[in-house]
Amino acid sequence: MCCSAHRDLPHRTPPVTRIRSTGRTLPAPQPVYVGRVRPSPRFTFVRHGQCVANAQGRVVGQLDSPLTPLGHTQAEGAAVLLAGRRDLTAV
Repeated sequence: MCCSAHRDLPHRTPPVTRIRSTGRTLPAPQPVYVGRVRPSPRFTFVRHGQCVANAQGRVVGQLDSPLTPLGHTQAEGAAVLLAGRRDLTAV
């Protein structure tokens, strides 16, 4: 945008509050947050436990390889940890 086009744009003025008794204007009040501000969402990522293909050193992509005994133990451990999370709202 060139300089002359910029001059043609309407300029915004900050909102003001007029005091009736005196006619003075003051900056408009800003919103006040009462209580706690809602925290940002928190994500927890959990990878599947070890599968047979992983144990064999193979990359399988979308193949559904069964879990090894270690993979089952890892999955059970993840379930216990996630069950204890009070802030977890969705899976």
